[in-house]
Amino acid sequence: MDISKITNNYTQQGSSSSSSNNSSNNNNNNNNNNSSNNNTNFSGTHLTPNANIHTNQILRVPSGEQMASQSRNFNPVAGQSSLSRTPLPGNLILVTKTVFQGHPTVQSPAIQQPVNITYPKTEVVGHGSFGVVFVTTIQETQEKVAIKKVLQDKRFKNRELEIMQKIQHINIVDLRYYYYEEDPQSDSLYLNLILEFMSQSLYQRIRHYVHLQTTMPHDEVQIYMYQLFKGLNYIHGTLGICHRDIKPQNILINPENFQLKICDFGSAKRLNPMEPNVSYICSRYYRAPELIFGSTNYTTKIDVWSSACVMCELILGQPIFPGESGIDQLVEIIKILGTPNKQDICSMNPNYMEHKFPHIKPIPLIKIFKREKDYLCIELISNMLKYDPFERFSALQCLCSSYFDKIRMNYNNEIVTNLKLLDFNNDTDFDYLSQDEKLIVKQKLLPHLYSSINPSG
Repeated sequence: MDISKITNNYTQQGSSSSSSNNSSNNNNNNNNNNSSNNNTNFSGTHLTPNANIHTNQILRVPSGEQMASQSRNFNPVAGQSSLSRTPLPGNLILVTKTVFQGHPTVQSPAIQQPVNITYPKTEVVGHGSFGVVFVTTIQETQEKVAIKKVLQDKRFKNRELEIMQKIQHINIVDLRYYYYEEDPQSDSLYLNLILEFMSQSLYQRIRHYVHLQTTMPHDEVQIYMYQLFKGLNYIHGTLGICHRDIKPQNILINPENFQLKICDFGSAKRLNPMEPNVSYICSRYYRAPELIFGSTNYTTKIDVWSSACVMCELILGQPIFPGESGIDQLVEIIKILGTPNKQDICSMNPNYMEHKFPHIKPIPLIKIFKREKDYLCIELISNMLKYDPFERFSALQCLCSSYFDKIRMNYNNEIVTNLKLLDFNNDTDFDYLSQDEKLIVKQKLLPHLYSSINPSG
């Protein structure tokens, strides 16, 4: 990896005019900026979903596509359902399931020890092309969970399950249990993923501020994006997993404490440079240009592009590239970033080298984010929205951006400590780096611990 980008310090620390755009889309008629309050003391503040949080209330700087995604030869060991049903008050039905642990200590399903859990049967709260989602509470632990039910092809293993069993991170929704059940009427097999519950999606949070006719406070954007990059660095780095559908709907939050977790790994895949991948992946507004150009050998950088689009949406209150079709999506990107040059096109997909595009000049991002006062924010977005995937920042480079220095300077802040923003695992977060790279990264991410260390000594 190019470690020089990580250690690059931005030269302009001052403010540039920017933050929400002044245009509206069909779903958003008003996007007014928040006022700033630089003198608010954050200590002891309790934040709620309806809190009107102003800039610098959260942190204060001290002075100074649903993939088939499955592999052959699967013999499911099904959890048995409906061992007992006991009527509960309010016409609720108590259901007992035999389930398997989300993170088994042994990998072979044949020797995993199942457990019984009980929960009230509830109604569907969400649905999509993947299946349906229920929300309920496990009686034995009193933990509120979400159950994602998907149709399972009996011939294949489920890639989402295999990935969820491997990943455990504070910024990724955790797989608690799973089980299979058959529908005797249709002879269909269903996989049920019992997942950690989060109260809201990032999309809902964006709509909350749109409803208030304002935009998300700068520091709230900063805290969400930092956690998003932490989660992505974990799956991208050591594991080599690409999510392939990062969007506000697939990012869950707790608006009371600003905790963030990535969810829905139904499109995720561990990328192998020697194997082609489908290019028709990722939701349109967040689709990286190399996917639009038909690349089949893309990298985890497509998640970084999607994350940039999410960050822009948090600031603007609406998508930055709202294309109405695959081709129109590219048009929307070119309208802001300008026409990609030959080298850009070659880096995205060499097969498009002969295609010619009309020359469009880029619009400076400072004009898109007219009210954003943090130049480092615009600088980070610019480094994520690169046509050339090799020039585009990685998730780790984003984490090391000076845009997040406020978080690092406030390492004793209650939110920073409660969310464990500066907690990193040397094995799972940095294992893919060399020893020299690890030290450089730690000096940047944890200056209060490593600032006095001389890398050459």
